[in-house]
Amino acid sequence: MRFLLTNMSTPLLTKVRLFCQKHGLFVTGDKVVVGLSGGLDSVCLLHILRILQAEWGLTLIIAHLNHELRGAASQADEQFVRELAQAWQLPLYVESQPVAKLAIQRKQSLEEAARQARYEFLGRVAAEVQATKIAVAHQADDQAETVLMHLLRGTGTRGLRGMLPLTVIGQAALIRPLLEVTRQEIEQYQQAMGLAFSQDESNNDLTFWRNRLRHEVLPYLEQYNPQLRSALRQLAHIAVADMALVDDTLNQVWPKLAQLELTGRVEFDLGCWFTLPLSLQRAALRRAIYQVAPGVENVGFEPIEQAIQLISGQQTGAQATLPQGIILRVSYQCLVITQPDFKAVSPTPALMNLTEITVVVPGVTSLPETDWQLHAQILPMTAEIMVQVKQADSWSAYLDADLVTLPLTLRTRRAGDKFAPWGLQGQQQKIKNFMINAKIPSPQRNQIPLLVADEQIVWVCGYRMGHPVAVQPNTSRLLYLSFVLLPF
Repeated sequence: MRFLLTNMSTPLLTKVRLFCQKHGLFVTGDKVVVGLSGGLDSVCLLHILRILQAEWGLTLIIAHLNHELRGAASQADEQFVRELAQAWQLPLYVESQPVAKLAIQRKQSLEEAARQARYEFLGRVAAEVQATKIAVAHQADDQAETVLMHLLRGTGTRGLRGMLPLTVIGQAALIRPLLEVTRQEIEQYQQAMGLAFSQDESNNDLTFWRNRLRHEVLPYLEQYNPQLRSALRQLAHIAVADMALVDDTLNQVWPKLAQLELTGRVEFDLGCWFTLPLSLQRAALRRAIYQVAPGVENVGFEPIEQAIQLISGQQTGAQATLPQGIILRVSYQCLVITQPDFKAVSPTPALMNLTEITVVVPGVTSLPETDWQLHAQILPMTAEIMVQVKQADSWSAYLDADLVTLPLTLRTRRAGDKFAPWGLQGQQQKIKNFMINAKIPSPQRNQIPLLVADEQIVWVCGYRMGHPVAVQPNTSRLLYLSFVLLPF
């Protein structure tokens, strides 16, 4: 009876189903890696997905990371997960990581090291099984805690969004089906279904900041506002909408602002920079920092304000150090944001001694003689995905799937090639002139991948998407393309 699988319909099940539909978390045939710690939330998530499995034709794979933090208790959690996977007849991937040692090596807090190790593990499993989704069990109370945590750290509006229902992170999208389900609702569901789960005593350890927020700060603040958790979640919804507007406005000026975008380096036109309102200057800096170092998110208020103050002085050669050692330097006509160890020729996707290859849609296309792959995925249009569309980095692209003519091919440039860049209302220019204007070094121009559909260049990969296939207000399906560098 310990692992009885009950398929009884409940209000919570209906709530999760509607949430998944609203945010487009699943499409028919998804292969889903489910992060399972063995705790209450993750067991309930797996139970719910097991019931909903038939509706979307899902393939479920369990992934469990043993953090090696609690000795015999960690081993007991792993054994519980193994027994549950066997009882529910689901494939299981298990890995152990010495998180305490990792935290010391990476100079991170134990919480951050555990979080990073967990996501790295889930990403490896997703890549191995070619999953389309990674499901984690963050719920509504976690969301409230996250927003409060970001607020106390002095984050910007982007940080106040908290966690998103869906985040595209490459081949697999990270999804949170329980994000609007409270801890109380989950406990009631567990009792109704008679689900066994593993107790993690570290959740009560007040040396962890999140635990202090959960057990001390939030209950104290709720004396002044009993609906505080709900208010924090509402703040997240407001921040999502506000950031969508800021991102949309920034996207309109970005082609003129960003003179150069390479892995590890972004250059802004200073003349354009000084025409931007303060809110867009802040947003532009945050986007540049993220593109230069994708792991750096939710940069605090002070570093951004200090950088803006430095730039306002217009002193050529002025320099500041941003989080993670990122360098900001004011040049004569441009503003440079770069990694400290950036090299002039940065490794990027390239076509070596090859004229043309066919792109697998959906699927993975390897670039011969390189460690790069092009991942292609069809996604439904949702408000959450639109946020990701507006934040796409230079080596990712979102196209209107219904405007794209298959098959797609990747090739290098040819004499006479023309291109209608996004943002120029369909006006064409020679690829040669585009590459010169984009300041692509001459040796690299013959290796830049060009995405071609129906004899038209629709993406100069790494630089600009084409006007004919751009996302429209009435777009219903997206073709998401992303170049991924294979690990060594």
